[in-house]
Amino acid sequence: MSALVAGPACASNIAQVTAVRLNPTPEGIEIILDTEDGRALEVFTTSFGETLQADVITAQLRLPGGNEFRQDKPAAGIASVTVTSLDNNSIRIKVIGESGQPVARVIPGVGGLILSLKPTSGMTARTPAPAPRVQPPGTPAAPAAPTGLPVEIPAEPLPPTAQPPGTPAEPLPPTAQPPGTPPEPLPPTAQPPGTPPLPPATPQVGRDSIEVVVTATRTEERVTNVPRSITVIDSEELQQQVGQSRNIGEALAKQVPGFAPPTQLTATFGQTLRGRDVSVLIDGVPQTTNLQSFGREFRTIDPSAIERIEVVRGSTAIYGAQATGGVVNIITRRPTEERLISVTEVGVGSGLTNTDGALSFNGQHTSSARIGNFDLTGTVSLSRSGAFYDARGDRIPFFEIGGDSSTLFNVMGKVGVDLDSRQRLQLTVNHYRETQDPNAIPDFSIDDREGRQKARAIRTGDLDIAGETPGNRNTVLNLSYTNQNLFGSSLQSQIYYRTNSNVGVPSDFRTSDFFGPF
Repeated sequence: MSALVAGPACASNIAQVTAVRLNPTPEGIEIILDTEDGRALEVFTTSFGETLQADVITAQLRLPGGNEFRQDKPAAGIASVTVTSLDNNSIRIKVIGESGQPVARVIPGVGGLILSLKPTSGMTARTPAPAPRVQPPGTPAAPAAPTGLPVEIPAEPLPPTAQPPGTPAEPLPPTAQPPGTPPEPLPPTAQPPGTPPLPPATPQVGRDSIEVVVTATRTEERVTNVPRSITVIDSEELQQQVGQSRNIGEALAKQVPGFAPPTQLTATFGQTLRGRDVSVLIDGVPQTTNLQSFGREFRTIDPSAIERIEVVRGSTAIYGAQATGGVVNIITRRPTEERLISVTEVGVGSGLTNTDGALSFNGQHTSSARIGNFDLTGTVSLSRSGAFYDARGDRIPFFEIGGDSSTLFNVMGKVGVDLDSRQRLQLTVNHYRETQDPNAIPDFSIDDREGRQKARAIRTGDLDIAGETPGNRNTVLNLSYTNQNLFGSSLQSQIYYRTNSNVGVPSDFRTSDFFGPF
């Protein structure tokens, strides 16, 4: 259970929600909140039982028909949707599933808010039963509809209408039938009157709905069965967020409520979740040591090798001493069900205010194949980030690895075999290497000047650094075995080897009090 406390806000900063719309989709429905000025809204989601709750902050509900919206059974698997005012500065959206908690996804980059909902896979789409049809007394019920169509429920016979003696009975309406005549059966492709058409089948694209997360018990559970706040980011959403930077930490800060954005200090001391440290895993293999979080756990794998990221908020110690804020589990790409799939992507970029060394590029290739019980998956990526410049064309110095003038190389391979319908053996190898050859370092002497100072870079040319080249290196070998039915229980086991090294960029603090006098 979580609480959100909203402080006072200026009236000019409060968005006015003037309309609430429900838009059906092949997967479920979309809840659309329209704002008066087209302003985008911020939302925080929580869940419990079969209820999904989303709170929209700095917004007021101003609907023409009153400040409350409710619709029951708007789509298959969803019992009700309500939108009400939580207080003067926030709005609450509550969605209740019929047999499980709906899965929500916020669609970014639009005015107002679009919350896409789909029932969990345990729900089956069904068509609401039609309203009962009134029939004359003595008329038998209609025969059962063909298989696949709902059965019409006969209505209770109407009581006879009292009429004076000798008054002839009123003739039946043109569409009615004389008593004792059974109605004509429905044709095989017809549906009873009032029944909405069946929703179109969702096309299968080779991947199942996201249903499992890594919990504090180290076992796979459905999202609806985990008593914690959970955020799942799939590969498509991740690729939209990372862009040329290839920074996973930036994507998490945009998608996960309470996740701190990356800064030059978080590159050294790590990003936090609700102000606390997180434990980072790759396929269940810890990337964070028990001694200290070095802040580079998200620079150990390229986004092209990721299938999805699962964020479980809430402290736990089962993965180590650093998970006081939660657990971030990075799941590598799964094998395809097709015989062979191969995709290649290439992108380039450059600064607009200054092009001196600002050219950047990234290329990635992904292949996946299945032959009988064997499957193979592999990704190779190479990217280069150029120098950073501000709007005036001045060089922006970067404090840590993963910034400007960095070269990133990542290769991930996965080989799996289905021993039978219940047992699987899988080997995953991931190697990540990121090097940096900066020709500028930050000038920390501006910290001693009065007033607001602009960051300044000192151009050094090519640095001759003794020892290793600054960068991050990470290699993981992970062998896993699963058995879905071992003496009536399920078994998940893994053995892994990991080695990593981090070398920082040298800085000159002799003229700064940042770390005390030298």
